[in-house]
Amino acid sequence: MAGEPTDRLIERAALRLLTDGGLLAGFTLQQVGDEAGVAKALVYHYFADRQALMRSALRHGAIELQTTFRAIPYSHYRRRLGVLAKATLAHPDAVQLMTLLLIDRDPRLRTMPLREQTMSDFERDVREGTLPAATDIEALFGVQNCLLYGYVLFRDGLARQMGVSRTSLDQRFLRVTGALARSVGEVDWSTAPAVIPEPPPRRPILPDGSAARLLEQAAVDLIEEQGILAGLNLRKVAERAGVHRGLVYHYFGSRRELLLASIRNRLAGGGDPTSNGGVPGDLLLAAGIRDDEPARLMALLALDGDDSYEPFGQVTPRFRPTSRHMAGVALALGHTIYRRSFAGELHIDLDEWDRRVFAAWARLAPR
Repeated sequence: MAGEPTDRLIERAALRLLTDGGLLAGFTLQQVGDEAGVAKALVYHYFADRQALMRSALRHGAIELQTTFRAIPYSHYRRRLGVLAKATLAHPDAVQLMTLLLIDRDPRLRTMPLREQTMSDFERDVREGTLPAATDIEALFGVQNCLLYGYVLFRDGLARQMGVSRTSLDQRFLRVTGALARSVGEVDWSTAPAVIPEPPPRRPILPDGSAARLLEQAAVDLIEEQGILAGLNLRKVAERAGVHRGLVYHYFGSRRELLLASIRNRLAGGGDPTSNGGVPGDLLLAAGIRDDEPARLMALLALDGDDSYEPFGQVTPRFRPTSRHMAGVALALGHTIYRRSFAGELHIDLDEWDRRVFAAWARLAPR
């Protein structure tokens, strides 16, 4: 853009490389400088390292897109949620960028940027009688955001496993959010809350001791410790695994292939994500509360554009996912990834937040 500050030109160049090459491919600051049309030294003048550049670029990108949501005028919740859902589907970048910063543990990230405005709107709904006085508006805020965020992150995988186009699934999702908005004012919020079920048995990860499995585990450990934006140093991976660096290239053709193999190996086993209790996604939500690593790693695959991840788990002839299941999976994965951040920003104990969000979802989930 003409007249744009140099640091923003550099940030936009980094985002283009991220989009074109994929999250896991990586890039150098020299490549960023070439893309922006500036000297590499100028990139270092504005940003100390690759991680600082990416965090700044992603943060600005998310902030710019959040202005779309701030512009939504007040109306009763039934209409407001529909407008918000359409805006989120039209501008998924904000959710994707926030998720990447969240996985990278950016301490400055705020994942509820419109919290005060949204809570004010909910309080007005209650005063005007369009929401029941007993509505848990904080939990409703959580359900709303988890559902929208989870769907936007994983909608390509959801559509692929359901055998429909993304456009078709988007229409189904909008019908689900419309039904949810109507049910908010109809359910009895004073009834005893549903109890989160026991999660399914943890799938044991049994490394076979081979150099390949050791390298995969080392890669995941370093992502967890250092964040994804710092880049994965293959020398450190080999040192952590206790093997020669040359074995990285022997087993994996590139850094990206190592990461993909590492992530796939850590994803939880599949199956029907709904228990006999009938609340869509309840077992998946319970499993995510116990261990959120698989959902975060699955999000990395989704953000990278990889088509190997399975948000429903294994789809079998016995279980064919419906729009009802889709909503439960989106809610459960969104909650798993964002639960700590949401609870922290609302100053709510994490266990209490889990219980309240699940109780609200159990009341509102499509039947």
